[in-house]
Amino acid sequence: MTRLPNLRGLEAFVSVGETGSVRATATALSLTPSAVSRRIAALERDTDQVLMKRTPQGIALTAEGQALHRVATRAFDAIAAHLAQRRREYRAIVIKAPHSFASRWLAGLMPRLRERYPQLALTVATSPRIETLQPGEIAFRFGFGDWSDGLASKLIAMPMLAAARQGQAPAADGPLTRRDLAASRLLVVSGTERVWRLWLAANALGPLDGLEALSFDNTDVAVRAAAAGAGFTLVDAGLDDPIEGPLQRYPATMADVGAGYYLVVPRTGGSVPPLRDLTGWLKAQFR
Repeated sequence: MTRLPNLRGLEAFVSVGETGSVRATATALSLTPSAVSRRIAALERDTDQVLMKRTPQGIALTAEGQALHRVATRAFDAIAAHLAQRRREYRAIVIKAPHSFASRWLAGLMPRLRERYPQLALTVATSPRIETLQPGEIAFRFGFGDWSDGLASKLIAMPMLAAARQGQAPAADGPLTRRDLAASRLLVVSGTERVWRLWLAANALGPLDGLEALSFDNTDVAVRAAAAGAGFTLVDAGLDDPIEGPLQRYPATMADVGAGYYLVVPRTGGSVPPLRDLTGWLKAQFR
């Protein structure tokens, strides 16, 4: 490997060449003016060239100094650009998810996620709304995978079935009719109206229109409301009973309408190494 001049001397030299002032360079580098002068003198010995000269107007570069300054400036700029790019690639990553997914699945993954990617500054942001992905963001979403702002990979298929308070008519082993739904209300999580329509159709229970509905922005709250007797909601077949009260499921109503949880990455920027590695690891946890 070719022996290079002392980089601290080059740093001082480039700064003096840009500012024309030893004092300004000393301030910028938190040095004394004499320390800056010593570094440049050492660089001149290393290169065996006179790089600077004093003039009535201040410090001026010699012809050799101008040539070296151009090369050194390009090199420092290239190093700075490379490091800036790497910092952008390893910037903070935001993981967006509905509260129910974050509490039920994502929270349990976090210790392994931090161990696997200690260099990443991860933030988990829960929201009932689907927000457009920005660079450096990924999202877990419930739906059908047809979002325009990202590329979606299905993680969990979610066959849905009806659930209500235990002991509520009809019995869990009996048929659920539209009359039963009309006599109560539907507890609908915002954004799942399409799921409800497909589930109603799969069970020959008629259209969503005409049934009283109460809207929620959180799946867990809707489930707890159902367990408390507020009406019927849809749950996935593997859902454990909520903390507050028993839940009665209607297995005969289970239907796979194509909905599930997806991992969504931006259409641009998703191939940045840390984001690509992170999403690959997350997908593997659900296989």
